[in-house]
Amino acid sequence: MQTLVIIGAGRVARTFGRLMSTVVNVLQVYSRSLAHARSLAGELGADATDAPSALLTTADYYMVAVSDDVIATVLDATPTTAGVWFHTCGSCPMSVFSGKRERYGVIYPLMSITGNDDFDELPLFIEACNDDVAKSITGLVTAMSRESVINIHHHYSDSEERRRLHLAAVMTCNFTNHIWALAHDLLPDYQGFDIMMPMLWSMYSRLGSGINPRDSQTGPAARGDVATMERHMAMLDGTTRDVYALLSRSIGEMYHTGVNDSKLSRIKGIAFDVDGVLSPSTITMSATGEPMRGVNIKDGYAIQLAVKLGLEIAIITGANVDAVRVRYEGLGVKSVFLGAGEKLPVLTRWAADCGLSLSEVAMVGDDIPDVPAMRAAGLAVAPVDAAGEVRAVATMIAPVRGGHGVARYLIERVLKARGLWLDDTHAFGW
Repeated sequence: MQTLVIIGAGRVARTFGRLMSTVVNVLQVYSRSLAHARSLAGELGADATDAPSALLTTADYYMVAVSDDVIATVLDATPTTAGVWFHTCGSCPMSVFSGKRERYGVIYPLMSITGNDDFDELPLFIEACNDDVAKSITGLVTAMSRESVINIHHHYSDSEERRRLHLAAVMTCNFTNHIWALAHDLLPDYQGFDIMMPMLWSMYSRLGSGINPRDSQTGPAARGDVATMERHMAMLDGTTRDVYALLSRSIGEMYHTGVNDSKLSRIKGIAFDVDGVLSPSTITMSATGEPMRGVNIKDGYAIQLAVKLGLEIAIITGANVDAVRVRYEGLGVKSVFLGAGEKLPVLTRWAADCGLSLSEVAMVGDDIPDVPAMRAAGLAVAPVDAAGEVRAVATMIAPVRGGHGVARYLIERVLKARGLWLDDTHAFGW
């Protein structure tokens, strides 16, 4: 029977040790903690050591099941042997062995391993330094799968593919588990998390039937239900509130923007309506009947930054109030058009004056008078609470209400697409 030395005594080492002990003779377990090494070694009928120099040199396989950041240190501290060395990490490249060992590879389990072996299927991803080692590792995994009640199946992937798999696994498992923990804290004291299980099993069933996760998304962010999201946000505080806001924005971008960075990078000018876009659609009236418009500070920062970085910015509004001109000229906007009953002629003339084609211009509106200009522009943008007729012609829907950061959202995305966001020259001042 072939032989194995295990380096590490954590959950992955224990799980793999139990699985592999059915097809190899485990000779030794090494850990920096002798107590941990003895615990696993006792279970597997092996010797234990906490001295790297005492590692046996005659084994066929050496499994390095330690944290990514200490693999190189372990290799430097342990003797070189003729056996096949492999690690079990997702994000650590196989090249960590290069120059330190002659025969090496990777066996990465795509599984959240708790040490309880509470799974009935185990995908393994294999990489090897050459065909001979690949054959040896594959033989080990195949033998292990024959002897195990767990459905073990293997695949081949290089280090870059495995790194992406590990990232996807962290988001799929670790992040969602954290969300569940946050959700558990929101439940009434008398109610356990098991009340959520029927919903989760239904979701798993949909995904298990081959439905793409993009096609199974539900909830207020996916349907653009801003009122519900705002009620939820009012119930939260601190980091939990930030997590809710960030995930809602991400969902909104996935299901309501429909615009990629390539298209955004071609935008050289942006024209904004005011009421319902840069100011909330519900505004206060003064004693004389004049609308008292609110403004968004983050919008202001984004607009002045866009001007400094060379984006053409225009304000095209039906309002004829000098305060609007003062506000946006104060941010560096030179093209402020008030009293624009019809916006398309103004948009067309402004674009021509700037030397831009309409295909290079974004028009941001929220109500029916904005529709002709939005249809003519290369990019039509609407707040999430825009009129239905406007959202129907929009190619991008910002996941925020009018007056709550629409300009910041669009300008940030355009500047990021052009590699200009957080530009050192202008980003850190007004």
